[in-house]
Amino acid sequence: MNSLECIQSERPLRVWHVVIFCMLLFCAVGLIVATGYFRLSPESAALRSSLLQSGNIPWNKKVALHFGPLTMGMLRNVLLLVHMKPEPRAGIEALRAVEAGVYQMPSSLIIKDSAPSLLKADKVMASRNWERLAYVVHEDTLVAVYTLKKRVTAKTMKCCFVVLHEKILVVGSASIKPESLLKLVNFDERRWVKNYATAL
Repeated sequence: MNSLECIQSERPLRVWHVVIFCMLLFCAVGLIVATGYFRLSPESAALRSSLLQSGNIPWNKKVALHFGPLTMGMLRNVLLLVHMKPEPRAGIEALRAVEAGVYQMPSSLIIKDSAPSLLKADKVMASRNWERLAYVVHEDTLVAVYTLKKRVTAKTMKCCFVVLHEKILVVGSASIKPESLLKLVNFDERRWVKNYATAL
């Protein structure tokens, strides 16, 4: 009789253990998801660190946002109910994930002074199998784009970018589905042919 009472008294304790564990797990997952919206990916974080830590520049972080495939998928489904022109819709459909961090410094940085920082960023990204694809400088604006040397899949293309304009630095990445962009190009070609035929 005593052994039966002991077994019955242990069952509620085990159930409460499971309930507490599930609650803690739910809170941990929720915290990870919530903070994920304000945390950059490892590639963008490495690119950011290589730029901010060189030259001892006192950058001030303004905001960092990350929207992964799940969030972008939900956004695409919601926008199906919204009337949009084909061009912006194709752009949104092509975008699979996007993130960006915005940073500000007290004084404007001369573009030529940013060259050593960019060279350091090239080395850091090269160690992660990334290479600089484009580099454009115009007056007080600098843009650099990095891409993987070997893409993981042919269906998705990922790139990291750096934009420096006066006191503002933007670092981030984007995952793009090329098929959707090709649809946009084909749409523009058909529209151009139609307009040309109408003009004749």
